[in-house]
Amino acid sequence: MNKELKIFLSYCQKNDHQADTIEHDLKTKHNLTVIRDIRDVKAFGSVKKFMKSVRDSDFVIKLISKEYLESDSCMYEVIEFIKDNNQLLHYLERTIPIIIPNARQGKHNIFKPSGKLFWTKYWANKHKELFHEYQEFIKGNYSIDLDIALKELRNDLGVYKTISECISNEFLTYICNHKLCVNYNGLLKNDYRQILFKISPNQVPNLNRESIPNKSQRISNLDTRFKLISIVENADPKHPEFPPENPQFPATPTIPITINGFDNVWLKDESYNPTGTHKDRLAYEVIRKFYKPLLKSNIANDKKSIPHLSMISSGSAAFAIQRLLNNYNLPHLKVLTDENTNKTIINSLKNIGCEIFYADLNEKALTCSEILDLTDNHGGVDISSRDMLDPINYVYYDWLSYEILNNKGDYYFIPFGTGDLFSNILNISVKEALSSTHDKRLIDTRYDYSKSNFIGVTTSDKKSIMDKLYSPFLPFSGIRLKEIEEYKEIGVCGELTGIRYLEENLIYPALEIAERNNINCEPSGIAGLAMLLSMESQIPKDKKIVVVNTGKLKLDLYEL
Repeated sequence: MNKELKIFLSYCQKNDHQADTIEHDLKTKHNLTVIRDIRDVKAFGSVKKFMKSVRDSDFVIKLISKEYLESDSCMYEVIEFIKDNNQLLHYLERTIPIIIPNARQGKHNIFKPSGKLFWTKYWANKHKELFHEYQEFIKGNYSIDLDIALKELRNDLGVYKTISECISNEFLTYICNHKLCVNYNGLLKNDYRQILFKISPNQVPNLNRESIPNKSQRISNLDTRFKLISIVENADPKHPEFPPENPQFPATPTIPITINGFDNVWLKDESYNPTGTHKDRLAYEVIRKFYKPLLKSNIANDKKSIPHLSMISSGSAAFAIQRLLNNYNLPHLKVLTDENTNKTIINSLKNIGCEIFYADLNEKALTCSEILDLTDNHGGVDISSRDMLDPINYVYYDWLSYEILNNKGDYYFIPFGTGDLFSNILNISVKEALSSTHDKRLIDTRYDYSKSNFIGVTTSDKKSIMDKLYSPFLPFSGIRLKEIEEYKEIGVCGELTGIRYLEENLIYPALEIAERNNINCEPSGIAGLAMLLSMESQIPKDKKIVVVNTGKLKLDLYEL
């Protein structure tokens, strides 16, 4: 362990996933101490206070992304700090800017004059919009506490004005001309050498040789890995479990969206998860329900081997799981995928660490043993069937299910691929409708969830652009049509509850609405919105509607 050099990793909360990758590699490959500094979380204090803790022997890796540049809490303090020439030298000498791809692409490209102009105008427009709101407020058009509101508005106006005036010269110019500035993709491809040599080869242990622990070293460190996996055992919203890097409840936002003809439509947006989809929730459960107990058992029984997991996946689930396996230095995932799976996704799965196997998944429904055989994983565990995580289909999306149900919707539109998410939401809703005691995560126990309609959306077209929703076989789905009909018969869900097939042409209007609302999605993830549009005549316009967007995999942020 190098006791002298510390790396501070400074970034905004939305870039947790890139920070995870960098921290993992700096720790495991180069044995460096990494300390996180999340700039838009108040608990981490001001930039001035933070930089005082950075010694002359330390370095700060600052992740510059589109999300960072859009954050007033990230931008304002650092601009105010570097405007002070006495502070600027220390900041420039100790800071290493790493540019995330979305900050150097298209109109956002900070290395082009047009990009710098874009960000200046972006903040100028934010200031203009807020100033208009301020004028409306002082005219008496808002009924909120006058003194508090005026103080907050004036403060925000000052913040936006400062950022718009200084973002180009006092920030972007320094970043782009910084001698240590590197590209995130290039950084990862070059295994950190370009950045570590710029610091000092003498300060960095294991720089000139491969330092990834060999198998025997990894096995001897089971206890360390067990302790690294911090798990919340109690389902208490005051102590949430997800995402593990920064637990929140709810973990992702539910936002209002405007759709002509409807008054009350909300979208649960899972694109905010670390890899961009709801599969990050499943990945957490793989660690929580399988590897954490296994490591505990192996330590107690002095067992050294750790089995590999196998699964059928078209990309999102495997990607999310492998990310966490990397974080905890656990055996790589063996993925069985269709021969026609998108090659970009395949390459990304390989790059992040998955071992890929191919099969014609349209030929027949595969058993667990067949999946293990096809992935060369004898002695391993198949998790294509989620029964190893949750035999009664309550757990692996339980927190997400409560986040969705707490919106108290009359109609829920949910993508149905494997059926995991739909099954979890419906099963938990039924459990709460039938129970006299309720889970702590259910906010309003008086609400009658038995009247809610749950509509799963899928496709029967194997060539559909909603590729994540098509499956010729669903042997492991946690819900059956017979069960849904029984639920309706006993009155614990609405009459429109069921699984519906969406016609291909109906997805395009939904994609247009998503784009207008700046929603990050793919056809499969936004299929619920398309089904809502197709059922317009059947849905009362004044009812509350909740559409689930399962997100879109952020492959561009994980290019290795």
